[in-house]
Amino acid sequence: MKHVIEKIDRALKALYALDVPYHAEEFLLDREISAQARIGNSNFQGAVLLKSQGPEDVEIGIYFSEAVKKELETYECWENQTWSTSQLNAFSVAAKEVSYFQCIAYHLDQGRPVSHLELELQGEIDKFLLSFFTHRYRDSGETAFEILFEKHFDRYSLLATLSRDRKTRYEEAIQLARRFLMKHRKNLQDTSKHEQVLRILRRFYRLNGSDKLSAIGN
Repeated sequence: MKHVIEKIDRALKALYALDVPYHAEEFLLDREISAQARIGNSNFQGAVLLKSQGPEDVEIGIYFSEAVKKELETYECWENQTWSTSQLNAFSVAAKEVSYFQCIAYHLDQGRPVSHLELELQGEIDKFLLSFFTHRYRDSGETAFEILFEKHFDRYSLLATLSRDRKTRYEEAIQLARRFLMKHRKNLQDTSKHEQVLRILRRFYRLNGSDKLSAIGN
């Protein structure tokens, strides 16, 4: 599974032209430690665990459930086929946790804070984009964008055990990500606009949280 996380990490850095000296695959937690992340929830699939005493003293690790790990172990066999629901789910979990990891690392490197909402927003955007650019879905003439968008943003469900505040934050992040992706849908679908899309995505990634919200709203 480690090679899949390495591939996702490289793809994310290439997408945003990130020069962050940390590699997600080197921060994977083993089973004994990661079991602590379940918080009594058998449906828990992944998390970035963070312990900080200040900007110069940060411990971080990435956790994946055994089910997600098992699915990702067969990743090399997916490339020439349309992904199943369980495969897309496992890839999305991995992409989102790597997104969190790199977003935290980027902000630490920049010496600025990052909010939970910004992490969630970027994670929702990144899991879609990495799926979209990694594997082109085709079904009944529909485009890759439309099929993946429907899978990511119309068929999702939140854990019933989440607190009201976390549910509200997740819902807000999902709706913001929807608006951002729909705003740039035509450019994402047009392969001739690849360089233009990269400029837009990289500029957005480097905005602070409030500027990201303004950019989505405009």
